[in-house]
Amino acid sequence: MLNRRTFLKTGALSAAGLATRAQSLLAAPYDPLARVPRPTNPIRVQGVVRAQGRGVGRVAVSDGLQVVDSDADGRFELITSADRGFVWVRVPAGYEVPTNPSGTARFYERIDASRSEMSVAYDLSPLEVSDE
Repeated sequence: MLNRRTFLKTGALSAAGLATRAQSLLAAPYDPLARVPRPTNPIRVQGVVRAQGRGVGRVAVSDGLQVVDSDADGRFELITSADRGFVWVRVPAGYEVPTNPSGTARFYERIDASRSEMSVAYDLSPLEVSDE
């Protein structure tokens, strides 16, 4: 049951919180507001970067927030979250950008937010002519 004492205490705490927030907003009106992170489930993405059946090391793999490098065998592990949409590789020098049948770039994989683990494989092709 809501009594007068609870009502006044809740009202005073709410007013103090709003006043503090308003003061910080007025002090720096153009600063971005702090976002409250949404709780999301972690997703473990394990995979390999290959070229001609062999692992390619030191290839950057990212979800847009974190970046990991593949090891000497081309393997990597990235812990991401369901709010990230894709995992992609930075195509290293000496390799061509993989393409879809339509001709658009295909160096990414969609993250399946319904799973807690997923695996991906990126197959790269060496360039016929050096790009350096």
